[in-house]
Amino acid sequence: MLVAAVASHLLIGLWLGIRYGGDTGRYLPPLDAQLWSWWRSSTASYPLFSGYVTLGALARAVFGSHAQVFLVVFQLLAASLAPWFVLRAVQRLAPRANPWMAAAGLLGASLLAFDVLQWHVYILSDSLFLSLGCLFLWRLVCALEGGSWWPAGVAALLLAVWRPGGQLFAALLVLVPMLRWMGSRRRVLLLLAAASLLVSGAFAVWMNTQVADDAPLARLHTRYQRLNSQGIVVSGRPETWRPAPRGVGDYFSLVWVKYAWMWQFNRADYSRLHRLANWLYFLALYLAAAAGLFWLWRAQGGRVVEVLLAWLHGGAFFYALHVVSYDYRYQLILLPVLWLLAAVAVSEVGRRHGAAG
Repeated sequence: MLVAAVASHLLIGLWLGIRYGGDTGRYLPPLDAQLWSWWRSSTASYPLFSGYVTLGALARAVFGSHAQVFLVVFQLLAASLAPWFVLRAVQRLAPRANPWMAAAGLLGASLLAFDVLQWHVYILSDSLFLSLGCLFLWRLVCALEGGSWWPAGVAALLLAVWRPGGQLFAALLVLVPMLRWMGSRRRVLLLLAAASLLVSGAFAVWMNTQVADDAPLARLHTRYQRLNSQGIVVSGRPETWRPAPRGVGDYFSLVWVKYAWMWQFNRADYSRLHRLANWLYFLALYLAAAAGLFWLWRAQGGRVVEVLLAWLHGGAFFYALHVVSYDYRYQLILLPVLWLLAAVAVSEVGRRHGAAG
């Protein structure tokens, strides 16, 4: 599996070539920059990106003008390992399932969606964020199944400084011991739903309130209000935007409209072929993930299901408070769990088919 994944990702990277985004300059210093000064300034300005900023500075220091090549190759190699990380988590959760079916399904899942593949060749933090998320998922599942917690903690710390949204993984680690006193699974899910409604309501009130420039969190309020007050749903896709909110109720509904869009996978300006490919990929992924969730719900007596659902819900909810990105960028936070659940379903089908045969 690893050899096929590495070869496939490198060939795809060669075909797509190196690409640059609007934020690339944030991560990769100019050739003539004083690296130490640039690093200190960049990490101070963008602390939640300091992990990738540090990697970009090291790449420039070691590889000079070829730093971009190193970063993309490194991202492609890490992306090759991502399905293997998820496979190890599947084997821990479903040790009797068919590993070959899971491996084939995960390799296909990592290679068959252009909206995922494209980010591996951008000088942006998203590709490694996805790969680190898959690593964290493996170590989290191992910890929940009785293994050591420190590898998951290290991965969570890296994710927390890789890009906004990475703090969710540290929150998941905090959530785990809290689950012990929350009671039944149904009660846990009800508490998570109630907390989400409460937070979205408080957020709507905050967005509908004018905050003084010297107030606590004033800069954060300005940043979030700038997007929410315009009714922006998907960034750069005006056809998805809603009328500017006029009150708390409008801000509240806007959050949940964006939450729903976090699960969408097609945009109006995609070509017919792109839309068809996305329908085939994501419909199969969502259906298989739902089947895997159903199987784990019945087979797992621990807290794995609740933690995985908290990951999916928390990832979508985090960006619903801000804005949904175009081209499935912010939705990458959901993929490790979706891949895991889908692979559990596929491997369980393989096991039952083998037993029947």
